[in-house]
Amino acid sequence: MRTIAAHWISIRADQPIPSWSGLRPAEIAPHLPIVWSYHFDRATGEFSGRLAGERIGKHLKTSFKGARLADLHSPETSAWVNRLCFMVATKPALYAYSGDIFEKDGRRFPGERITMPLSSNGQDCDGVLGATDCPHLWGDRALFLPPVPAAERWFLLG
Repeated sequence: MRTIAAHWISIRADQPIPSWSGLRPAEIAPHLPIVWSYHFDRATGEFSGRLAGERIGKHLKTSFKGARLADLHSPETSAWVNRLCFMVATKPALYAYSGDIFEKDGRRFPGERITMPLSSNGQDCDGVLGATDCPHLWGDRALFLPPVPAAERWFLLG
């Protein structure tokens, strides 16, 4: 997670929000399987899939690219994922979470999640970049667990 966050910071430079075009996948190559991003339509407030790493894609209901967030998850999951991404995009803010990430067969699996705003013009957020790492559960479809507020960390940009 630190490598992905450090890359985001490095491409931000002196811009309020880093640009999509600044992303250098080669610099975070070992982490690409856990990376995901959504496009944010400010006019509608909706998110749609832009990219999902191999590990992330295995937990989704449908193909990620271009899909509406609401179509990727159950209604319960899409509600909290949308709220989280909306706050990252509109504050704007960085988000970090460490705690239970997935549940499968009644068992919870801990991990980490980060979410950061991105922009086409370096000023106005029109997407989010994130990563979800759950080292003890990959390859099996599992339920995304909502974050526990006490374990969330928010960093407002300004």
